[in-house]
Amino acid sequence: MPHGLSVCRWDDKVGLRIVGVYPRNLGVSEDDMLRVFTAHAMGKPEAGFLTMTLEGTNLAVASFYTGILRGRDQFCIMLFMELDEEPRSYEEGLTLASSEIVENIGEPEFVEYMGEVFEKLKRMVELSVEQRLAKVFVDHETRLLMHKLARGGIPAEELREWLELQTGKHYPDLGLVTLPLLRSGLVEEDWINAVSDNCVFLVNDLLGARFPPEQVIKLAKGGGLNKEQLRELETRVKSFFEGYQWTEEDTIMMGQLLLDPDIYDVTKTLRRKITHKSELAGVVEKEASLDNVLRRLEQAQVITKFGANAIEVAAKDDPLIVLMADVHFESFFPEFLVLRIQERLEAKDIHPDIAKRHLELLSETYMRMREKMKERKKRKEEEEKAEEELPEMEGEMVPPPEPAEIETPEVLESAPADEEEAKRIKKEEEIARKEEQKRLKEEEKRLKAEEKQKKKDEEKAQKEEEKKRKEEEKQKKKEEEQKRKEEEKRLKEEEKQKKKEEEQKRKEEEKKRKEEEKQKKKEEKKKEKESS
Repeated sequence: MPHGLSVCRWDDKVGLRIVGVYPRNLGVSEDDMLRVFTAHAMGKPEAGFLTMTLEGTNLAVASFYTGILRGRDQFCIMLFMELDEEPRSYEEGLTLASSEIVENIGEPEFVEYMGEVFEKLKRMVELSVEQRLAKVFVDHETRLLMHKLARGGIPAEELREWLELQTGKHYPDLGLVTLPLLRSGLVEEDWINAVSDNCVFLVNDLLGARFPPEQVIKLAKGGGLNKEQLRELETRVKSFFEGYQWTEEDTIMMGQLLLDPDIYDVTKTLRRKITHKSELAGVVEKEASLDNVLRRLEQAQVITKFGANAIEVAAKDDPLIVLMADVHFESFFPEFLVLRIQERLEAKDIHPDIAKRHLELLSETYMRMREKMKERKKRKEEEEKAEEELPEMEGEMVPPPEPAEIETPEVLESAPADEEEAKRIKKEEEIARKEEQKRLKEEEKRLKAEEKQKKKDEEKAQKEEEKKRKEEEKQKKKEEEQKRKEEEKRLKEEEKQKKKEEEQKRKEEEKKRKEEEKQKKKEEKKKEKESS
């Protein structure tokens, strides 16, 4: 079992600060805690889970780092354990508990609260199927993936890019996000050569909602409550469900409740019996924890209370605790996906190979589901039959009759009926298998035809593109030739104009020179005249 829990905060001035340690004599040094914190911070400073061993000690550690967020402190929650334990098995519990731990930092009895969290973490190593499904719904990232995958199969790389766009986070390994979906049997992955990538396919959908507690009402009618209490319970249940509307927010809150080990254990108990509060003391070890569990369930309108012999609950009464609204998280076969995949194929919005493999996986899932249903039905019939054949024991046990005294006609008569039933079931299965094979062949044929048409369209588009490209090149050459001629004409015009300007300039200079010479001769004559 784990040794203890510690919570650390990073201070930019003094470095690592230990917020709390449980138990107080944990025996892990501050240097070891700093090594864990540094291992997180050395990579990309994002929220995430990490496992490592501490050199020089006999300890392994599972830790969750809250990441660097503007305006918020950085925290690291560390769970220390023996080297032979599997730290990864605490990932779900530690990740889930981290936000609540951070919210409670600074409370007067924080260390005592850490002790409660520590005990819960030890019990959250193995979640039930129902809790795993609840966790998928509670987790924002897996809930987003479920919505996206409800449109059909998608390459893993494309899914990773889409998720990063939705959340603003970076996911170097999408497998860490899809792992809960794989473990819960909601998705399957397979390599598709046509897209050169691993693709993710939804094969079971998820439902989470409140339901009337039918089993509890049967127990109440069977003597679990008196008549007055029974009427009041039926009134309370009817009143609640008349006003109940399914919302994602309410279902997330219900999932968070079921992920608390104490609340889940109490809820499981209340599903099968009406019990006094004192009788739940063995389900939740501490009385304070039991009070907290019942308070949260009552606030969420999951349970109701009755006085021991009356409707009202007295201050010092040991009340009857009754489930008023049961919560279920279940997987179911997504029939709607078959039609949706076909629609996307017609719209050419999905690769044919991805669609084909998805339909095959859905078919395999459906056949497995049918087999399980038949097995359950057969087992139930055998149990009912065994109960009918058991003799009623009154007084002393009577020894079984001798073989000669055993009446066998009924058995002999039922054998052919059982054989006929088995033949009928086998025939139905064979028909269903052939129909499924026929449907898959038709689907494959249609996909091949679409692929052929797609290639034909692509070739046609390629030819048109080539033709268009040649026409554009021809037009471009024509335009360039026209531009070249216009440029030559412009240059000739400029040269002609330049010569004309030079000639004009030369004539003007010649005229000016003659005028100057004439003026000079005139001045010389004038001087000669004056001298004579």
